[in-house]
Amino acid sequence: RLALLAARVRGSIGKTAADAGKYEDGERGFFPANDAFRLATVGGASVLCRDELGHLAPGAAADFAMFRTDDIALAGAVAQDPVAALMLCDPPRADRVYVAGREVIHDGRIAALDENKLAADFNELVTRRFRRPS
Repeated sequence: RLALLAARVRGSIGKTAADAGKYEDGERGFFPANDAFRLATVGGASVLCRDELGHLAPGAAADFAMFRTDDIALAGAVAQDPVAALMLCDPPRADRVYVAGREVIHDGRIAALDENKLAADFNELVTRRFRRPS
């Protein structure tokens, strides 16, 4: 995401507002989100020489996240370009996340953890630790 944003900022320096979103050949956008996503996934796997990473296929590592497209954070953007919406908007929590084929996030919550209890325990710990003397 940072590489995508930095490339867009760099590409806009010194350009007029009318030309700010164009490549030299006139194509819209500075650095397409799909290219950034491909670099982060397939490109990252290639740099690491890890053929099992960067794609979904039988035998691949199969870590992936799913986001709800009906979330208000993505409204308007997801209809035009879902990949760009996830990379450029403030995305919501992932609805589902799978690591090595195992679901670790379900309905936006950590599957193997009681988040409400963890938050309550943490709040209690902080209250005890930082309680002001009466």
